[in-house]
Parts: sequence; structure tokens; C-alpha cells
Amino acid sequence: VSTRSSIGDPIVILIDDIQWANKTEMDALKAMMVGAMNPFMFIFTCRPGDHPFLKVTDELGSKTEIALQCLSRNSVRELVADMLKIDNPNECTSLANFVSRVSHGNPFFIRQQIILFCDDGLLRFGDNGWVWDIKEIEAVHDDVSDDVVIMLAQKMKRLPSLTQEALKICASIGSKIDLFILGLLIRKMHAVADGSDAEDNES
Repeated sequence: VSTRSSIGDPIVILIDDIQWANKTEMDALKAMMVGAMNPFMFIFTCRPGDHPFLKVTDELGSKTEIALQCLSRNSVRELVADMLKIDNPNECTSLANFVSRVSHGNPFFIRQQIILFCDDGLLRFGDNGWVWDIKEIEAVHDDVSDDVVIMLAQKMKRLPSLTQEALKICASIGSKIDLFILGLLIRKMHAVADGSDAEDNES
């Protein structure tokens, strides 16, 4: 970092979800920022809350905090129109208003809701573009959760059982896993399950 920042070309480093950083990673980031020379900019994103990394940035002095707000209803309408390639945002007002209400203007939820509508066949591509019945969408998804964990859990329950088993194994091991090892573990799980079933039948 010191070598690159001493050349003189402006450099910007963006690190997302800094709230997940552990102490070792925070110490490494602090060393990078201390050793960096101008012109250099670090941009960190994190969820709202009292994160240990904020204390690290406080110790370093100069910083600017920008709190991102949820999208307004008009912004949601423009975003939905852009996602569906609709030239006139007013044409998707009913859909955008519903999405805005259930997502509270969270861009991630907005995208997930649109994908969910497509998966459920509530948002379909016809001869003249995207079509939907807002009453049908409201009847099916009016009680949708605005909790990201619950929403993702609901989506994972729709996956094939084998895919769910693979996700459970990956979640237990970490962010990286060899596909060959994953296959062995899945076969082992099936063998254990088949053995249990056989024992139950014998008893």
C-alpha cells in the first residue's frame, strides 16, 4: 500500500460489510491506513450499529460518515421501471407502490421482491412487456417479511432438498469448500440417513 500510494496516482479502496471484520483483519486495515500516503481514500460500508471498527477510524482522525437512507417511493418507482425496462415509470406505479411498502425502500429487498414475483409467476413477460395483477400480488405476498434472514430462509426452503443439504454443509464449513469434498459429505449424509431408515425398519 505504501509503495502504490507513494507513486502519486489517486487510489480508492472500497471494503464492503466491514462489520464482519475480526480483530486481526481490523489491525491489518489499520496498518494499511496508517501506512498509506496521499492521495489515498478508503471507503468502508457497514450496517448501522456500534461496530469495533468505528473506534479504529476514530483513532485515525479525519473521516466522513454518510448515512444511507431508504429510497423514496418515487425512487423505488424509477428503480422498478429500470429493472423491468419500462420507459415510463408511471406505468408500473401500482407494482412499485406495493414493493415500496413491503421493502421500506431497501434496494436489496426491492430486487428480491421482483425476483420472487417472477419465480411465483406473478410477474410475467408478455408480448408487449411485463404484465402483473396487483390484486393477485397483494393477496399472495401482503404478509411478506421485511427481515432479510427470514426472507432468505423462506427462499431457501423452496430449493430442492439436495441443494438445501449442500447449503447446510457449506454453512458449517465456511465460505469456501472443495466440490469433491462437498460431494463426499452429501453422499455420507445420505448413507447415514439410509442406514438409520434401515435400522428403524428392522426394529
